[in-house]
Order: sequence, then C-alpha cells, then structure tokens
Amino acid sequence: MDRPFRPQATCAGGDLMGSLLPCRPKPRPDELLSSWLIRLADMYRMRLRDFMQFLGIAWHFHSSDIDRLAPEPLLAQLSEMTGTALHEAMGTLLRNRVRLLPVSEVQIESPSWAWLIPLGHSRRSGRMAGYQFCPVCLATDPPYFRWQWSVALCCCCIVHRTLLTDRCPGCASAIHSNPHGLLGALRTLGDDQPFSLERCTNCRFDFRRAQVQLAPESLIQSQSSYENLMRTKGQGTEVIEFFAVLRQIVSLLFGENRGLEELRQVVARRSGAPRIDMPNPYEPDAEILSFEEADVHARAAVLNAAGWLIQDWPTRFVTCCRDAEVRHPALNRKGVVSVRWFLEATVSAYEPN
Repeated sequence: MDRPFRPQATCAGGDLMGSLLPCRPKPRPDELLSSWLIRLADMYRMRLRDFMQFLGIAWHFHSSDIDRLAPEPLLAQLSEMTGTALHEAMGTLLRNRVRLLPVSEVQIESPSWAWLIPLGHSRRSGRMAGYQFCPVCLATDPPYFRWQWSVALCCCCIVHRTLLTDRCPGCASAIHSNPHGLLGALRTLGDDQPFSLERCTNCRFDFRRAQVQLAPESLIQSQSSYENLMRTKGQGTEVIEFFAVLRQIVSLLFGENRGLEELRQVVARRSGAPRIDMPNPYEPDAEILSFEEADVHARAAVLNAAGWLIQDWPTRFVTCCRDAEVRHPALNRKGVVSVRWFLEATVSAYEPN
C-alpha cells in the first residue's frame, strides 16, 4: 500500500523553506482558497490539519473564515510553493472577488456582509445556511467550489444555465454549513475522516447526482452582467453605486415594510416573476429574515423581478411606483440610500411634470 506523503522541507517554527512542491495543482477558475487548500492536501493524502501545519499555518486559523481573512503573506507563500502567479493566488480570496459589493452608499440590515450568504446557524430565523453548488460543475475533475457559490446575488450557473442547489437532496441539510467556511466543515467529520467537497458531510450524498433545474433566461443574463461588473478594474464608483441601488430595490421587493405591498403586486404582475412572501421568523420576536438568508428559489425570484425593474431606468421603476401609489418615504426609508441617480428617480415619481 502506498504511504502518504510526509513533506519535511520545513524550518524552525514550521515555516516552509520556499521550495516547490513536487505536485502542485493550480487554483481552478473562480476557485475559493479553502477549496484549493483542501485539494492540495488531498493530493498528498494528508489530513488538512497536517498540511496546514506544513504550510506554517496555525491550526486554530481554521476557526476563522479563511476565504475572507487569509493574510497576503500566506498567499505569497502558497504562490511560491505551487509555482502559481501571485495574482492567481490572490484571486482565490473572496474579499478580492466581491470588493465592489460592500457599499457605503446604502445602510443594509444584513447579518454579515451585504450580498454574502451567512454560513451557519441564524439567530434570526433558526435556519442553517450554507453554500450553493451546480451539480454539473462539481462533476468536473477535480471537483472544487467557486466563490459565486457563497454570494446571495448568484442564484444560477451561467455556464450550464441551471439554478444552483442550496440543500442536500439526500437529507435536506445545508451544504457545508459552518461560519468558518469549507475548512470549518471538518469539525463535523473528525480529524481522521476525509473531507470530500462533492459529498454531504451529514449523509455522504454525492452532490454530483443532484437533479438540475433550468434557470430563467432573464436571470442568467442579469447574473452574467453582474459578474462582469464585479470584475471591473479601478475604483468602480459607478459599479458600487449600481449594486447599492440594486440591493435597495431588492429590499423593496423582499422586506418588512407593509406600505410596499401594492408595489410588490404591481411588479409581480408586470414582470411575470412570482411575488415572494416574507418568511416568518423562527422566534416570535425575531427580526424578519434578510435576503442573504433566504433560499435560492426565493432569491432567484426576487432578483428576477429586481432585474426587470432596474431595466429601462428609471421608466419602469417610476411607472410601477406611481401605479402602486407608493409614498415617497417608503422607497428610501430613513434615508438609507445616498446615490444621486436613485434619489432623482424617486423624486420624479412624485412630481407632476
């Protein structure tokens, strides 16, 4: 039987000496850092704990969200070890992929970062939230997890034109649900059990066998444009403002403001997207579930309606607001949006000329 690889090229304190690994798979397109590390460890048949210690990473670091919090020196070291271009290694960090999504132009009542799915148990709803996945994507060799699968804004696979899946078809549990990311999922398995990205940590169901559901063409086109915007280089002020307004429109269609009920009905009738009722809180006094915590089908319906509403701006938005007789304060409650072109559109909805 083959013996597991046990690298010895470490110096005092566990830091790597900088030599190339004999086998060094590069990060796949859009792959998360934690997914890449898991694949590297699997390549050498090492427990992830041992492999991270070999890299000089303190094991307690797996209790943090490594995809957002990993320091740049770690990426530089990993880049040198694997012969990977530094910009490709840095691309595995979630914070570098969604740098245009955190917005200061709108105050969002979100459990964590705006647009990011809060992994783990929600105190607001009692729901366990986890990653999404595309079964067809996971069937590639090797299987790996994409950054889009942790973003609530992404509900479909634009490559295979299918809706993403966010629950295990075998046991209905959340996908690798843990606030510490994919690395944190090891806590549910134990140190000696292998971690398979393509299998449920609860029932071992093979996600590659999950049935696929075609996504609406309008949703695919919208998400494709959003992903292209997130790749925009430079300051991206206009892009940041766009996502701020889009998130505000989402909150108008999926929120607790009862004064917007007629607007939701008008948008549902005209867009053809189903109207989404607000999920009931788990506890009687709990806050309403946020958009980022909703399931993929609810998010897809809301984003489809929001994508329709923001087209031909501001004509559709203004017309629907007028027909629904929405009061002006309801569209920008407590002045949460400071984007000028959104404010101009809301004002024009109430001026006779």
